[in-house]
Formats: sequence, C-alpha cells, structure tokens
Amino acid sequence: MAEEPTVKLTEDKGLGKWRWQLAVVPWGQILRRWPCAIVALILTPWLVVCKNGISMIARVNGIIAEVSDESVLVTVGDITYELHVPAVDIQHLQAHKGEKCLFFTLEYIEGNASFGQLAPRLLGFLRNDDKVFFQKFITVKGIGPRRALRALTAPVGQIAAAICRKDSKFLTSLPEIGKRTAEQVIAELSGKVDHFATGGAGAASVGLAAQRLEELEQAITALVSLGERRAEAENWVDRVCRADPELKRTAEIVRAAYRLKAGTV
Repeated sequence: MAEEPTVKLTEDKGLGKWRWQLAVVPWGQILRRWPCAIVALILTPWLVVCKNGISMIARVNGIIAEVSDESVLVTVGDITYELHVPAVDIQHLQAHKGEKCLFFTLEYIEGNASFGQLAPRLLGFLRNDDKVFFQKFITVKGIGPRRALRALTAPVGQIAAAICRKDSKFLTSLPEIGKRTAEQVIAELSGKVDHFATGGAGAASVGLAAQRLEELEQAITALVSLGERRAEAENWVDRVCRADPELKRTAEIVRAAYRLKAGTV
C-alpha cells in the first residue's frame, strides 16, 4: 500500500511544546496494528493535558476506603478512585482509614504507546504545596512520576531545605535517589524550591534553612523518643510548622504536634 501524507502530533524539543506537523505515515503498519492506533488517538488529548500541567480532576474529597503500599482508594459517592500517593503519606493515611480526606490531584499517562499499553493514573497529595513541589521535582532528568512518589519518604519541606543547602547526603538517603541523581536534583532545582523549605520565608536563606532543619530534627527526635513512629513524627512536625512558621523551640513544636494528633488544631 502506498504511503500517504497525514498530520501527527510531535514535540518540539527546543521549546518543550507540542505542535502539529505534516508527516508520511505507512498506513499498512497502522492497519495491522489498529488497536494501538485507536488507543493513541484517544489518549493524545491526555498527553497534551499532562504535558502542560493541566489536570481534568483537580481535587478528590472522599472517604479513605483502602490503603496499600503505594496507593489509596478514595470513595466519593458511588465512585471509588485509586490515587497513587507519596510514600511519606502512607502511614498517615493508614491511621485515618474510614475518614474523609481532601486530596489535590494530578494526572499522567503511564505505559508504552507503541504497544498500546497506555493507562491514565491519578496522583493524590494532602497539601497543594506538595503537589506543586512534585511538579518541579519530576522536571529533573531521570525522575518520572512513579520514581518521584517512591522517593518522597520525607516531608517536602525537608527535601526542599536539603536542596537549598546542597545536601546530597540527605538526598541520597531517599529511595530511588543515588549520588548522581542527587547532584542532578541540586543542579536543576537550586534556587527554584527555596520557598517550599520548612520555615517559610526564612528558608530562602541557605544558612537559615539549615538551622531550621536542625530545630525540626530535634523535635522529630523528641517525638520518636516518646514512642511515636518517625514517619508520623515527620509528618506532624512538617504540618504544624507550615501552619505556624513562628514555632521555634523544640518543646513548642512537640506540643503543637500532639495537639494535631489529638485533632485539636
């Protein structure tokens, strides 16, 4: 069968944007693999949406039905969504199974278009700042959505503070992040994530960010010594310090964390 010209969607590598262009496509190959072609045509709009950071489902507010190692099932009315969540949030979500929770969401397409194995995935974040940080994190070469979710075993504020002070040792302590990737993260995100560092405006200074991180670590250590799990302690400390950046002393942070645990804040 003769090749005929058609129009297809391609990516301009220089600009990072999608554009339409005229191309020659072998129709014989397309007809032999028509299921793959149909899937690609259906999901092309999804690819464009995800490329530009636009999400069709922006938030999911529902009951936590089940929690696995990497995802959570959230029931909203008669519909149950599977949300893939950062590793740092898993234990917190397990402790709140059966309760209502708000997630800030992102969508992306997973799979190989060549084999027709594309599937839409929904990612869920407990804080909008975490979602925005995640979008920046996956711009680093070699870090895809699934890898990024597994790597986020510490609160975003601590990871951002580590990037601020160029702490590759801390970053390599995260799953999926080796020495080379840690250096890549620092090189590409330095100066871009300072405002995510726990402690608010003061964290924009590398020195202050390091000092703040030491204070938070002392509070986390204190909570662990009192019998709390480290992942829970990190989550509480991050949340109370975001809510009140003026918290300074370890004792104040610990008291605020226990108020959060008791549901009084």
